[in-house]
Amino acid sequence: MLADDGVLLNLRGANMNTGAVPADMVSIRICGVRRFVASVQRRRLRPINDVEKHLYAGTVPKDVGELLACLSNGLSERISNVVSNINDQVYEFAERLVDGSAKQYREVLHVLRREVIRLKRYIALQR
Repeated sequence: MLADDGVLLNLRGANMNTGAVPADMVSIRICGVRRFVASVQRRRLRPINDVEKHLYAGTVPKDVGELLACLSNGLSERISNVVSNINDQVYEFAERLVDGSAKQYREVLHVLRREVIRLKRYIALQR
């Protein structure tokens, strides 16, 4: 947190770039002071693109707080979708394991569970 009506945020989002693993999180650093926002990230984040589209379309947030809330919600939605998809895969593989018909899926199930744990760790910090 910055003094005098400012905020400094470090957020993470799911890596939805082409060919990327969504659990490989992308970080973004944001500084917001009154009517000014600056952000830095190494890789593209789709929620940033969504905010840019709204700005160019004339849908302007009333203040920095609303802009940051829109960005944070976009990051959370995408992470939630990724976790939900992984959970669906885990349940599918778990059903196959119960049937005893897919011993080879044990390693895949283990990898998926690790991804969910890693994503949830980052989500908890951003709530």
